[in-house]
Amino acid sequence: LQRGVGYAKTMGIMPGDLSEHPNGQLAAFDLAYRMYQEVLKREGMLDFTDLIVRAVELLEQDAEVRAFYQGQSRYIIEDEAQDSSAALQNLLA
Repeated sequence: LQRGVGYAKTMGIMPGDLSEHPNGQLAAFDLAYRMYQEVLKREGMLDFTDLIVRAVELLEQDAEVRAFYQGQSRYIIEDEAQDSSAALQNLLA
């Protein structure tokens, strides 16, 4: 479930997007995904993928923040790059 939720988030699939999908397994996954997100919201929590996705959103939406962080480092070292998600690649780009 956690891997599926992480994949959905990095692909921009939101809770509810698959609720009426003809594939019953995807519709069931959507229900679990919505419940998971509700728990996170109720408890004021973020999961690891949320941290990455929200950082990407902030950098895309706020030119001042983006300019600040672009000037901080010439290089970034990424360990285990083969295991990086699309969201993490967007953050590092």
